[in-house]
Amino acid sequence: MAMSACTDSGSYSDFQLEAAVHDATLSLSIWGTIPSNDVGEFQFVVDAHTVSARFLGQTFPVELNAYRFPPGYYADVDLAAPVADGEPIDITIERGTTSAVMTSAVPADFTIAPLSAQNIGKPVDITWSPTSDDRTSWASSDCVMDESDGGVPTDAGMLEFPPIVFNPDNYSMCPDTIELEMIRSRTTMPDTGFRYVTFTTKRQHTVDFTIAP
Repeated sequence: MAMSACTDSGSYSDFQLEAAVHDATLSLSIWGTIPSNDVGEFQFVVDAHTVSARFLGQTFPVELNAYRFPPGYYADVDLAAPVADGEPIDITIERGTTSAVMTSAVPADFTIAPLSAQNIGKPVDITWSPTSDDRTSWASSDCVMDESDGGVPTDAGMLEFPPIVFNPDNYSMCPDTIELEMIRSRTTMPDTGFRYVTFTTKRQHTVDFTIAP
C-alpha cells in the first residue's frame, strides 16, 4: 500500500466524503485512492488541485493532512448558527482533468434526554427525539467490555444497553463520567466523473452519565 502522489486523470479515483455536525462544530473528512496494480494494492490521493466545502453560505478550503491515517483532506469548522434539518452541504474536488461538486443534506437534528446516575449491574436506558428513518448508531470508548459501537436496528427513540456493555467487572477502571455518543447518518453515492464516491453526512450528540455500585 503506497502513499505516493497519484498521476492519473482523476477518473480512476475513489473518494469517501464525510461531513459530521457535532453540536456547534462541522468536521470534514475526505480521502481517496486509486489502484496501483492488478492485485489490489492502491495509492492514496494526495495531489488533488482543489478540495473545498460550502455550508451555511460559506466556502472554505479543506486542507491536506498527509500525516493522518488515512492521509487525506480534513477540516474542523466552528459554526456560528444552528444547522437546520436537511441543510445542504457541497463538496468540490478537482483532481487531474476531473472535477465534481457533490451535494448531500444533513440529517434531522435530535435531542437526547439527560441520563441520571446509573447502577452497576443494571441496564442503561437512553432516549431521544424525534425519531428518523436515517441510520442511527452509538459509540463509546469508556468502560465498554467488548463492542465500542453499534447500530440501532430501528429508530424507536430509545435504546437499552444490557449491564454487560458498560463492563461491571472492570468498574474500578471506569472513568468517573462515561461519555456516550449517538449518531444519525445517511450515505449517498453521487454520480460523478470519478470512479466511485460515497458521501456520508452525520448528526452527533453526546450524553454523559455515571455508574455507581
